[in-house]
Amino acid sequence: MTKDLGEYKNYIFDMDGTLYFNPPVIKRLIAIILGYYIFHPWMLYQLGQWMKYIGYEKKKNAKGFSPTVYKWLVVKLSKIIPKYEDKRITNFIKRQHSLGKKIYIYSNVPLIEKISALKLHKHIDNWFCPDGENITTLKPDSAGLEYIMKKEGLKKEETIFIGDRFKTDGKCAVNAGVECLILPKKQKQREKLKELFF
Repeated sequence: MTKDLGEYKNYIFDMDGTLYFNPPVIKRLIAIILGYYIFHPWMLYQLGQWMKYIGYEKKKNAKGFSPTVYKWLVVKLSKIIPKYEDKRITNFIKRQHSLGKKIYIYSNVPLIEKISALKLHKHIDNWFCPDGENITTLKPDSAGLEYIMKKEGLKKEETIFIGDRFKTDGKCAVNAGVECLILPKKQKQREKLKELFF
């Protein structure tokens, strides 16, 4: 960052691992998934859909989610995340939005259920994820971020992208010429940055 966080006019946030703490959420989700397949072994054929999703992630190719992957990574996960919300970040979003700042969320996966789970609808200006039409690649490809900047009329010098992974969020921002802030994944490590978010 080249200026204080509160001085930017536009904030683009990643969702997973940024607006909530990812490690405990993933642990909880894995436990639920394992429990499901242990008691429903005849559903193991669905693992093929998981492997396709992992393949798309590695290739950074934004293919549509299969019903199985959508069920777990969007619907089920959305029910878990409120407990692990980073309220310092979401309160910052609400405060900045109330001051007239522009707030956006950009993720590699569907967002609407997670935005609803965190009750952020009234505090963001727009949200974006791969739709197969306007955004067809995954971060760190910068095409999606560049599309958002152009569509919303945002100036690079007034915008910051906030995420939790440099290899996706950080590189995406760098490739698009936008400043970025990468947050630590763990809650204790994030405590060191508390003054950034007032």
